[in-house]
Amino acid sequence: METGSVPVRRRGRIALAAAALFVGSLLLAAAPATAHALVVGTNPQAGARIAHAPAELRVAFSEAVRPLGQGLTLQGPRGRVQLGPVLHPDGRPEVLAATLPTLGDGSYLAGWRIVSAADGHLEAGSFAFAIGTGSGPVTSPAPPQLPTPWQVTGRWLETAGVLWLVGIAVAALTAWRRPAPIGPDEPRWWALTVAAITVGAVGLAWQVAAGAATTGSLGPGAVGAFLAASPATGRRMLVEVVLLAVAAALVWWRVRRSRRPVLDALIMAGGATVTLALGAHDTGLSPRWLFVPLEVVHLLAVGAWIGGLAVLALTARRARLEAVRRFSVLALRAVIVIAVTGAWQGLAQVSSRAALTSTDYGRVLALKAAIFLVVLGLAAVARFRLLPHAGTHGVGAPGGLRRLLAVEASGGAVIVLVAALLANTVPAGDVLAAASANRVRGGPQTQQLQAGPLRLQLRLEPGTVGRNLLQIHVTEPTGRPVDGLPRIDLTVADQAGRAAPAPLRAPRVAPATYRAATDAFALAGTWRVGIAIPGAPPGLAASFTIATSPATSGTPPPDPPDALLLGGQAGSALVGLTAVTAGSLLIVRVRGGLGIPPTITPQPLRVLGPDGRALPALVQPCGDGCAEAFLARPTRGPLLVEAVLPNKGTARFTLPWPLPRPAPGRLRAADHALAASRSFRIHEVLTAGLGTVFRTDYVLAAPNRARWHLDTGNSTADTVWIDERRWMRDGNGPWKLQSAPGLQLRFPARNWSDQATGVVDLGPATWHHTPARVLAFVDPANSAYHRLWVDPSNRILHERMDAPGHFMDRDYASYGTPVTITPPRQP
Repeated sequence: METGSVPVRRRGRIALAAAALFVGSLLLAAAPATAHALVVGTNPQAGARIAHAPAELRVAFSEAVRPLGQGLTLQGPRGRVQLGPVLHPDGRPEVLAATLPTLGDGSYLAGWRIVSAADGHLEAGSFAFAIGTGSGPVTSPAPPQLPTPWQVTGRWLETAGVLWLVGIAVAALTAWRRPAPIGPDEPRWWALTVAAITVGAVGLAWQVAAGAATTGSLGPGAVGAFLAASPATGRRMLVEVVLLAVAAALVWWRVRRSRRPVLDALIMAGGATVTLALGAHDTGLSPRWLFVPLEVVHLLAVGAWIGGLAVLALTARRARLEAVRRFSVLALRAVIVIAVTGAWQGLAQVSSRAALTSTDYGRVLALKAAIFLVVLGLAAVARFRLLPHAGTHGVGAPGGLRRLLAVEASGGAVIVLVAALLANTVPAGDVLAAASANRVRGGPQTQQLQAGPLRLQLRLEPGTVGRNLLQIHVTEPTGRPVDGLPRIDLTVADQAGRAAPAPLRAPRVAPATYRAATDAFALAGTWRVGIAIPGAPPGLAASFTIATSPATSGTPPPDPPDALLLGGQAGSALVGLTAVTAGSLLIVRVRGGLGIPPTITPQPLRVLGPDGRALPALVQPCGDGCAEAFLARPTRGPLLVEAVLPNKGTARFTLPWPLPRPAPGRLRAADHALAASRSFRIHEVLTAGLGTVFRTDYVLAAPNRARWHLDTGNSTADTVWIDERRWMRDGNGPWKLQSAPGLQLRFPARNWSDQATGVVDLGPATWHHTPARVLAFVDPANSAYHRLWVDPSNRILHERMDAPGHFMDRDYASYGTPVTITPPRQP
């Protein structure tokens, strides 16, 4: 009998080795997986309010996915929106896209259902966005991190069944190892095996049903759709079912011959454990050759402890104490392995305090560790207190020990339940990586490219999700401007493929300067701007990083060289306006609180048409104290810009349309007329916006003589300045002579603006019934905005200056009238 069984055992070992080789090849051939297919971006941006809908609805994931059912859905103000076919655009398996019909204004909720192509995890979620010029935030659901109860239940049953089978085989090989046939004090091996395999099979079926149910059905078609969407999961489950069936057959064959399960059943259970590990998060850790075997060893140790504990708890009434003691020794060793491998895996998945405390994965892992310590404490009581006093002979464990074993086994089941929850929770590293991607530092950026003999300077602002300006300046390598191109063709593309590439044209707006406004930067991340101009090499492109939110802080973008610049006043705050065009758009940028902190952001910023009605505009922040409005080019003008500064007041600007062209020659002509007059008078009103008003009357004569009288309402002062001597007095007091070597006031000339940039002609006006034209410019030396009313003979009639802490109006009169300025008489 014994001799005849040797070939049988040899064939069995060969079969088992072949099965082990099959499972190993499956493990090695399985595609590497990340832990979860996490959403890394959407278009439109989640929680965004956009002026117009994109052509496509897109959702980008952290790994390759397959749509489950329709994959993408959209609910709008009028119900479900019909989308185009859901595809992988440009062959990118990690991106889903569907064409959108024309969408009206309102709020929308987009949903997605996918299966990870690598590990078969089911994922579903939604995000909200709004279309139109409404105000207020758009609330979008947070991406889910925890699985559904259905997913957890299926994984729990599968894991419990496989680990229970491991515990059955380990208990048979250790606690009840003996050559004799099955005795009355042993477990019901066949019944326990059938129960374990049934639990595992139900768990597998449950997971398939849960996957099919996400499509809205449990029929054969839905099941087939789920398995087709995740063929790797289908193969894993099929192999696991085969291994469980082989294990059942081997145990049945042994029990029929009154033999308990041996190594062959443990190998099959170990193979099922390998397939179980292929669905765990550790398949996404690197190096994979280390962490996948580590997960297998961890699961085998858990099965030996908790699965064996379940066998012992169910057999405690008839089990001999020798079996309990032998299992106790094995359990102690298994717990050590569990602690070492679990700590290793935990540190790999949760490597920082933020990962532990700010993610659901970290919190669930902490819960699992706490329950493990509680169950370990119960095991320590049984091992070191109850078992030594239980006697040395007899059948059946004492009542206290039996109850403690039952509680310990129940705690082990809870550990497996929490582990199932953990296996389907988005890993901490993925959550933190997604959060880090959303914190991409954008802001205004400048890139330089060499396009053959030309040098291109590209400037992007504000560098955040939403409307952006792209400006290109073309020069020679020496810096000399190169003009002549009617436009520059651009292509804006997201490097992660989350949005379709967008063609863009930047028309010429000034010599050697090209500009375009675009909504293409719809997502945070790195974007590529391709440039096509004659002589440029193929593939010429610049990279820009786009932040999630518009820049509410930081330095506002600089003024373009062709911009219209106007100054205004709101209380004591200086307000600056910048207006430029970009293609079919007009951009109006307003900054509040210039020069004297704190800066104050206009809230709201409105642009009114000639009829007094507000024009539709997209308004967004652009830095410290900065807001900008994007609106379609108006059909007629002038426009009125209202910028409300909280607790300060409202600054109002008359904005001519079309925007005026540069007019430096008109300012030079006004300066020449002023110089030719030889003398003139000025009545000046100056205030800081805080209540006090300074009124001054000037008499100025060439080449270096002046006198003026200052009245503050509470006091007066007089000054006479001739050559390098200055006489001053307060009220009617005595004159005081001061010498100012090297300092003279040379007249006639404007004495508040030594420099002038951005000179434009705002158009015709009148000043006290006299026809005039209004010139505007900026003095960068003192950050002052100036406007001059100039008559047809180029004489200045009125000047308005808005500067930090200085708001001034001047009337000019008595040009060329003879005046006498002499030193005052001393008493």
